[in-house]
Amino acid sequence: MVAFLFDLEGTLVFARHVHISATMYSLSKKKLSFKGFKSYPGVDYPTLIKKNYPQLQDEDLEEIIANEIEYFVKNVSKVILFKDTIPTLKEIYKKIPIGLVTNEYEQEVNAILTNFKLSKFFKKVYYYKKGSPKNFQTLSDFSKRVSCPIPKICVVGDTNSDVLFAKKYGLECYVVERFKGNKIVEYERIHFIKTLLDLIDISSSGL
Repeated sequence: MVAFLFDLEGTLVFARHVHISATMYSLSKKKLSFKGFKSYPGVDYPTLIKKNYPQLQDEDLEEIIANEIEYFVKNVSKVILFKDTIPTLKEIYKKIPIGLVTNEYEQEVNAILTNFKLSKFFKKVYYYKKGSPKNFQTLSDFSKRVSCPIPKICVVGDTNSDVLFAKKYGLECYVVERFKGNKIVEYERIHFIKTLLDLIDISSSGL
């Protein structure tokens, strides 16, 4: 048996514009400018803020994060659900176990899952909590929960962080090509797909 671990942002939904607005709002509360802000796809939020504002103290960072989360949750209706997300999940979760692993915060993830009624598809959701959940502990826990050996777990994502996660533990990785220009590291077990719907046949084949 195989199992899938899905990324969230850029894979199942598009929320970048909401995060940008939330970040602009939270920075303005601290009288910080968004001008010149650099994005690092796949990087967790605290690291992203620290890269752009290395002078920030921990308490300021925590306040910025809290304000960003608050704004995001209030504006979750502006998040865009990709058209192939629900049709794909509906078919796959009947056949194999699937989980969600994301660098988003718990409150933001729950808001998205509730807004689009996605929770029922996932056996387990792993979100950011004092560090990225894209690690061996997540794989080990998910493996035990769904009775699937770690080597049979496949990562589905759209950025380098997803590929590096799969590469570190020798897993198959399916990269959905949502946007042009994403630079992906070389890895012999990458499979590029145009749409999540391609995973329906893949899940049926048992790999």
